Amino acid sequence: MADWLEKAQRIWEERRTKRAEERFPRVLDRLDYNGLLTAQNPSKRYVVLYNKSGKNVASCVIDKNSLPAFAILKTEIRPKGFVVDHESFFYETNDEMEAHYLAAILNSNAVNEAIKPLQPRGLFGERHIHRRPFMLPIPRFNKNDPLHVKLAELSKKCHAKVASIKFTKKSTAGLRREARRSIEKEIAEIDRLVSQLLGL
Repeated sequence: MADWLEKAQRIWEERRTKRAEERFPRVLDRLDYNGLLTAQNPSKRYVVLYNKSGKNVASCVIDKNSLPAFAILKTEIRPKGFVVDHESFFYETNDEMEAHYLAAILNSNAVNEAIKPLQPRGLFGERHIHRRPFMLPIPRFNKNDPLHVKLAELSKKCHAKVASIKFTKKSTAGLRREARRSIEKEIAEIDRLVSQLLGL
């Protein structure tokens, strides 16, 4: 990795603009743009992800201790960590129930519809999620609140159901429709609870 970075640094120095040189003297400065890498905490077990762009919010919980293996050139790789890309927003915690509580809220149709008037519009309708869900009065997770616990349990159930699907679609929109179709009943209950929680 060090050799690759040194090579990248040489190429960067040859080709960068004057402005880029001032903003990002080293290629590592660009890789950690606005501290997006160093802000992440590798010691936190659970990551709640949701999309930065798009028409609809889609969220999931990643358990860093249960990352699936994958193959590269016939070699099985078992990931030991997880880095969030700049196209996603994230929240890290060691509390699985807190992570699922937040994912349930973000995946609710109630929140998705509530942010529609706040989203900019393009040729194909609403776009860009960014931090808009957090303009809503989402309370901090309280393990002693039965409504919070129920939302977390529903999210865990949804994650398990979606993980067992044999997807047939290829597009992101098609995959999302298939996933949401498999958990319609749970999403309806999440919507009811989130509407009650947020007064929507």
